[in-house]
Amino acid sequence: MRKRIVIGLIGIGVTAVVAYVISRPREGSIRWHKRRYVEAQNGFFGRTWFTPIEELYCKIAGTRRRLRQIPRNTESYVFYSQMNAHHSALRELGYLVQQEVVISNQSASFVLSNVWASSTRVIPLATARYTDLSFRTVSGTNMIVITAVPKAVHTYEQLIRKADVPGKAN
Repeated sequence: MRKRIVIGLIGIGVTAVVAYVISRPREGSIRWHKRRYVEAQNGFFGRTWFTPIEELYCKIAGTRRRLRQIPRNTESYVFYSQMNAHHSALRELGYLVQQEVVISNQSASFVLSNVWASSTRVIPLATARYTDLSFRTVSGTNMIVITAVPKAVHTYEQLIRKADVPGKAN
């Protein structure tokens, strides 16, 4: 009887190890780069396993979560460079797309701050975490560069146009 139990437990253990090994994403795949990007992002912003518990407590208690200061040291630079590498890889693999939007009525910083504030209401965090919004000027023309998941690019473009021309209904 004991022998059968031991053999059954060993079989369950071997099955669990095989399932774990098979389910891991292959290095260089989109899933692998997404997972590594999120790990680097969490390290850069100081998110740990305790952060969701802290956020839940603050939500229940009705207090604001304290903002963490991003340290400017070698470790944060390593996380930042890892984030950039995996973000570029996701763009090369086609998971992220890049689009430029010309703005003409408002400053780029004003438009970006409005877009970030309004995007939290319409774009889920799982999508927004891979988004990069930046601005650049080419020959006197201000442009905002959107790098995001393809299904979110149109939404970001609408938010940028709405922030650039506030009185116009889109």
